[in-house]
Amino acid sequence: MFYWQDERNVFHERMVPADYLKTLPVYPANPAGRALVHEMKQGIVDLFHRHGAAHFQVGKFYPYLRDRGAPTVQLVRDLKRALDPRNRLNPGALGL
Repeated sequence: MFYWQDERNVFHERMVPADYLKTLPVYPANPAGRALVHEMKQGIVDLFHRHGAAHFQVGKFYPYLRDRGAPTVQLVRDLKRALDPRNRLNPGALGL
């Protein structure tokens, strides 16, 4: 988990209870800090990838489809399309 001073985004508004959010400091935009955190996260994913590992929190960031063969990728996409045709279930997760 990375914490840095940056402006709030839609994640904060959706995930943090409003009464608790009111108690947290408000920071200005910090694009340099955000870029550094993104770079560090990508470095961790690349390190895991080199060693055949994956973090348990796959979600939207981890490139799940990167090492899958074409038939597997097609199967996963077909399943997603069949089970969630409106793409409402965690859109963007696993690169789908």
